[in-house]
Amino acid sequence: MLVRKTVIIALVIVMVFGAITYANASSEKDEKIVEKTEKRLEHAYNDIKASFQLDKRIGKFRRVTYTEVIGMGGDVAREMDLLDQQAPIGGTEPVYFISNDFKEIMVLYKEADGTNVMLKSKKVENSWEMSEKKVKGAPILDINAN
Repeated sequence: MLVRKTVIIALVIVMVFGAITYANASSEKDEKIVEKTEKRLEHAYNDIKASFQLDKRIGKFRRVTYTEVIGMGGDVAREMDLLDQQAPIGGTEPVYFISNDFKEIMVLYKEADGTNVMLKSKKVENSWEMSEKKVKGAPILDINAN
């Protein structure tokens, strides 16, 4: 009877340590995936900035999240949503900018084939005028690359 209790306790301890080890391994793997994804997105965004020479023009814009702009409501939110819907599946996550006077919106992303895209809408009187620029850029980094 004592041997049976000892074996059961030993099995429970081994299972607990196994679960802890698995959880730590999964956590480390997740952290590596997040790190690789952030590196991949940073590389893509830097390529987009260089393609459109954004360092020279970005001064009157501020970076915002999609949720922030949608939360503003009104025609700015509707226009942002229309621009956002243009981004195809398979590219990078879009990056959003809005001008300080809320009369211009810019959405930047990289398509799956490496094409850099800038969508802009500018409010002229009571309507929005949309424009699109595409420039061949560097390919999206493979997530498995170091």
